[in-house]
Amino acid sequence: GTIWSPNVSPLRLDVCEEENNVHAKLHQKKPQTTPLISAGMQYASFLSCIDFGAQIGDWIAVPIIASLGITRENHWDHLDRFIILCSIFRMARVVFLWLICPSLTPTPIATR
Repeated sequence: GTIWSPNVSPLRLDVCEEENNVHAKLHQKKPQTTPLISAGMQYASFLSCIDFGAQIGDWIAVPIIASLGITRENHWDHLDRFIILCSIFRMARVVFLWLICPSLTPTPIATR
């Protein structure tokens, strides 16, 4: 769709079509069909997944904080243990990198 005014040139609002035109110019192939989700929607979905993960982390932290007895009344006693525990859990993510890494098996030159 376009927005038109007598004093302003038309503004294209169809992001998917613009992305296809850029893709076609870069690869010098005929334009692909319009993707189901634009790059902006993909990014928004990615951000909402990150936010959902943060919410889950918050809900997991509540019982850990309660079990360590961290309160304002005891002057945040054992907060250092909670920080160390969170740091260990953050470093444990490295174990799952194999899920997103490409395979390292060499491919024959003929199939490239």
